[in-house]
Amino acid sequence: MSRILCIESATEVCSVVLHVPGRAPVERRSEVRGVHSEALFRYIEELLGAASLRIQDMDALAISAGPGSYTGLRIGASAVKGLLFGMETPVYAIDTLQAITAMTRRTHPDARIHAMIDARRQHAYALSPGGASELIELTELVQKLRPGDVVAGTGAHRLPSESLEGVVRMGMESISALGVLDVFTSDGSHSIRAVDLEPLYF
Repeated sequence: MSRILCIESATEVCSVVLHVPGRAPVERRSEVRGVHSEALFRYIEELLGAASLRIQDMDALAISAGPGSYTGLRIGASAVKGLLFGMETPVYAIDTLQAITAMTRRTHPDARIHAMIDARRQHAYALSPGGASELIELTELVQKLRPGDVVAGTGAHRLPSESLEGVVRMGMESISALGVLDVFTSDGSHSIRAVDLEPLYF
């Protein structure tokens, strides 16, 4: 596998992961709103410096491309475009909900996973098992749950507890650039293509 830098900035989580062949992936992360513009570049610099690498040495960058907050996604996309200005390094856009699902599968490999991003009001962006990403009402998401399922991502706390008997809820621990890496490296169908990045904001 190639040298890959992965970025997750779609929520309050700011996470950067560096993968180098023959080494375990290394992550830098924070879960503080409003620090992305400062932390993102610092994490990239720290990871590359510790590995004695430069951005020019990367074979690819993979970035969480939404759904997510306008500010976080814009910072992530702008950072990538700035870092790679004048270079031909490919950038791969990874669906944030797929990345959350992949990250959650690290600890719940056999569970039915419902990834969600809080869309405010009474809605969420959700990716149900075997389904497509969609904007749905929270009440509709609750109806899809059954005991043993895992709900992961932002907004899981907004689901009524009385409707979640036997359902596991995961929050920020399910959001990481490690999930971005997992989706990118497990794409056996090669359906993920290099893109001119345009995130999905809300």
